[in-house]
Amino acid sequence: MDLARHLGVPPSSVSRWVSGTEPRSESVVEIAKFLGVDFAWLMTGAGADLSVVREEETPFRVRKPEEPTLIERMEMLQHGYDETKAELAEANRKLDALMDLLTGRKP
Repeated sequence: MDLARHLGVPPSSVSRWVSGTEPRSESVVEIAKFLGVDFAWLMTGAGADLSVVREEETPFRVRKPEEPTLIERMEMLQHGYDETKAELAEANRKLDALMDLLTGRKP
């Protein structure tokens, strides 16, 4: 991993960070520099305008402030899944009722 090499840490450290373990603050400063983002933004998700990020200088695509976070996108997907599941259940109920009507079965 380029980030691990840049920070002088084992790739397993970066994997733990990606999985949710927070790095030490001095590592966060170096991560922010490596990614080309503001330290405060990296820590909080709020603050500096990320339009100053020079994407050609970082190997990562940086999320713009107006874009949903990964957690928010996952929540939206879950909500969409739940809605679709409910709609399919309702359509299945209506189809069963129609089949009962067409075949003379009683519900």
